[in-house]
Amino acid sequence: MDRPKRKLKIGDSSTYLWPRRFEFVSPFSVEECASRLEAKDSRGFFYNTRTEVWRVGDDTYAFNLVRGDRSRVGARGYLKRWEAQTTHVTGEVGIEPEFILIILTFMMGMLFFLAMGIRDGNLAGATALALFLAFLSSIGVYFTKIQRDFAFYLIEDTLHVVNET
Repeated sequence: MDRPKRKLKIGDSSTYLWPRRFEFVSPFSVEECASRLEAKDSRGFFYNTRTEVWRVGDDTYAFNLVRGDRSRVGARGYLKRWEAQTTHVTGEVGIEPEFILIILTFMMGMLFFLAMGIRDGNLAGATALALFLAFLSSIGVYFTKIQRDFAFYLIEDTLHVVNET
C-alpha cells in the first residue's frame, strides 16, 4: 500500500475526456476504504479492473482505478480521514485521452472512403462505408461513457456513500 509519492492532478483542468467529479463521505475508516478499493482489482472475461492505492500522508491515500483494456476508463482521487471512522472521498472519473485517437482513426477512415468514392464515382458506396464507420465510432463513445459511469458507481458502492457534499 505504501508507494513512492506521486501527485495526482485533480482540479479545474481535467486530463480526462467527459470527466465526472465526485465528493462524498464514507462511513469507513481511511484504511478500510483503501483496502476496499484494492479488493476491486480483478480480471474479467470482458473487462479488467486495475486499482492502485498508496499512502501520501498520515491520514491520506491516493488511488487510481482503470476499467477496461480498450476503452481506458479511469478514476483517480484521494481518501482523507474525516473523523476517526469516516473518510472524505474526492476524485474524478473519465475516459483516458488516448481514446480520442481511436475516434480520429475512424474519422480518417470516413474521409478516406468518401474521397475514394468521389474519385471513383461511387459516392453511394463510399457514403455507406463512411456512415458505417460513424455509427461504429458513436457506439464506441456510447459504451465508453457507460463504462465511465460504471467506474463511478463502483467507487460509490464500494465505499458506501453516507451523504454527498
